[in-house]
Amino acid sequence: MNAQKSKLIVPILGLFAAVSCISLLSRNWLATNNIDLNVLMTGNLIVFAVTLVSLLFHIKGFTTNNAQVFLRGVYASLMIKMIVVAAAVLIYASTATKINRTAVYISMGLYFIYSFIEVRTIFRMMKQQKGK
Repeated sequence: MNAQKSKLIVPILGLFAAVSCISLLSRNWLATNNIDLNVLMTGNLIVFAVTLVSLLFHIKGFTTNNAQVFLRGVYASLMIKMIVVAAAVLIYASTATKINRTAVYISMGLYFIYSFIEVRTIFRMMKQQKGK
């Protein structure tokens, strides 16, 4: 991956690192408010990984001149994100003795934040492609 493509991943990596650090540093506050740190960190990791894979699909789609390849990448990334996140929630709900809804809701909020950053990155990439 060249340097220009690597720069596109930096915001997502930054968010992952920031959320992980904040979660670890506020461990006592999370415990006081009955928010399971393990669920929160696992949710952050899953959403980060899925967003990273999705962004790589988009980057691959932009490098080709074929519009069908780009659309396939968009739909594939959307389906992968939906299936992986839904499977993670279902597995957690079926295996946990007590479901920590607050941590799941925070993870859902992280999903939206990661998606916002991904879309912003894609638009920035489209703008750069248009300028060339």
